[in-house]
Amino acid sequence: MNTMKSINARVRALLEAQEQTYPGSRHRAERVAVYAVATGERLRMNVDQLLPLRLAAELRGIASVDDDLFGMTAKDDQSLSIIRLAAEFDSRRSGFQGHPQLSDAECEDWLISSATKEFDQSIVEAMLAVQKVIQPIGT
Repeated sequence: MNTMKSINARVRALLEAQEQTYPGSRHRAERVAVYAVATGERLRMNVDQLLPLRLAAELRGIASVDDDLFGMTAKDDQSLSIIRLAAEFDSRRSGFQGHPQLSDAECEDWLISSATKEFDQSIVEAMLAVQKVIQPIGT
């Protein structure tokens, strides 16, 4: 477990350094991680899957997610898809990266109409449940 504490401390340091150069990036990473972990919980992922999911989601904004990041492999498409969907969802909900900021109803419509074309139905359904209970962070 000390290894995970060390990794967590390094991720925190990287996020803080990134924040100095790109204000708001740490909060973005934290939002994506919250959405990803909440979605993973809805999908009944276990704690051994959720911690790496959180760390990978936080690091997504710093560097591209490597297929072997924190033991995730290319076979673990579910975790990588959750992170991608959480990032896309946050971009729309927060207005990040030039996306217009969408209302809760518009986010739900986007999940139903567009996300289902790219992501597994179970992941989209879990995110739909999550988006109904998590207020946009920072509001």
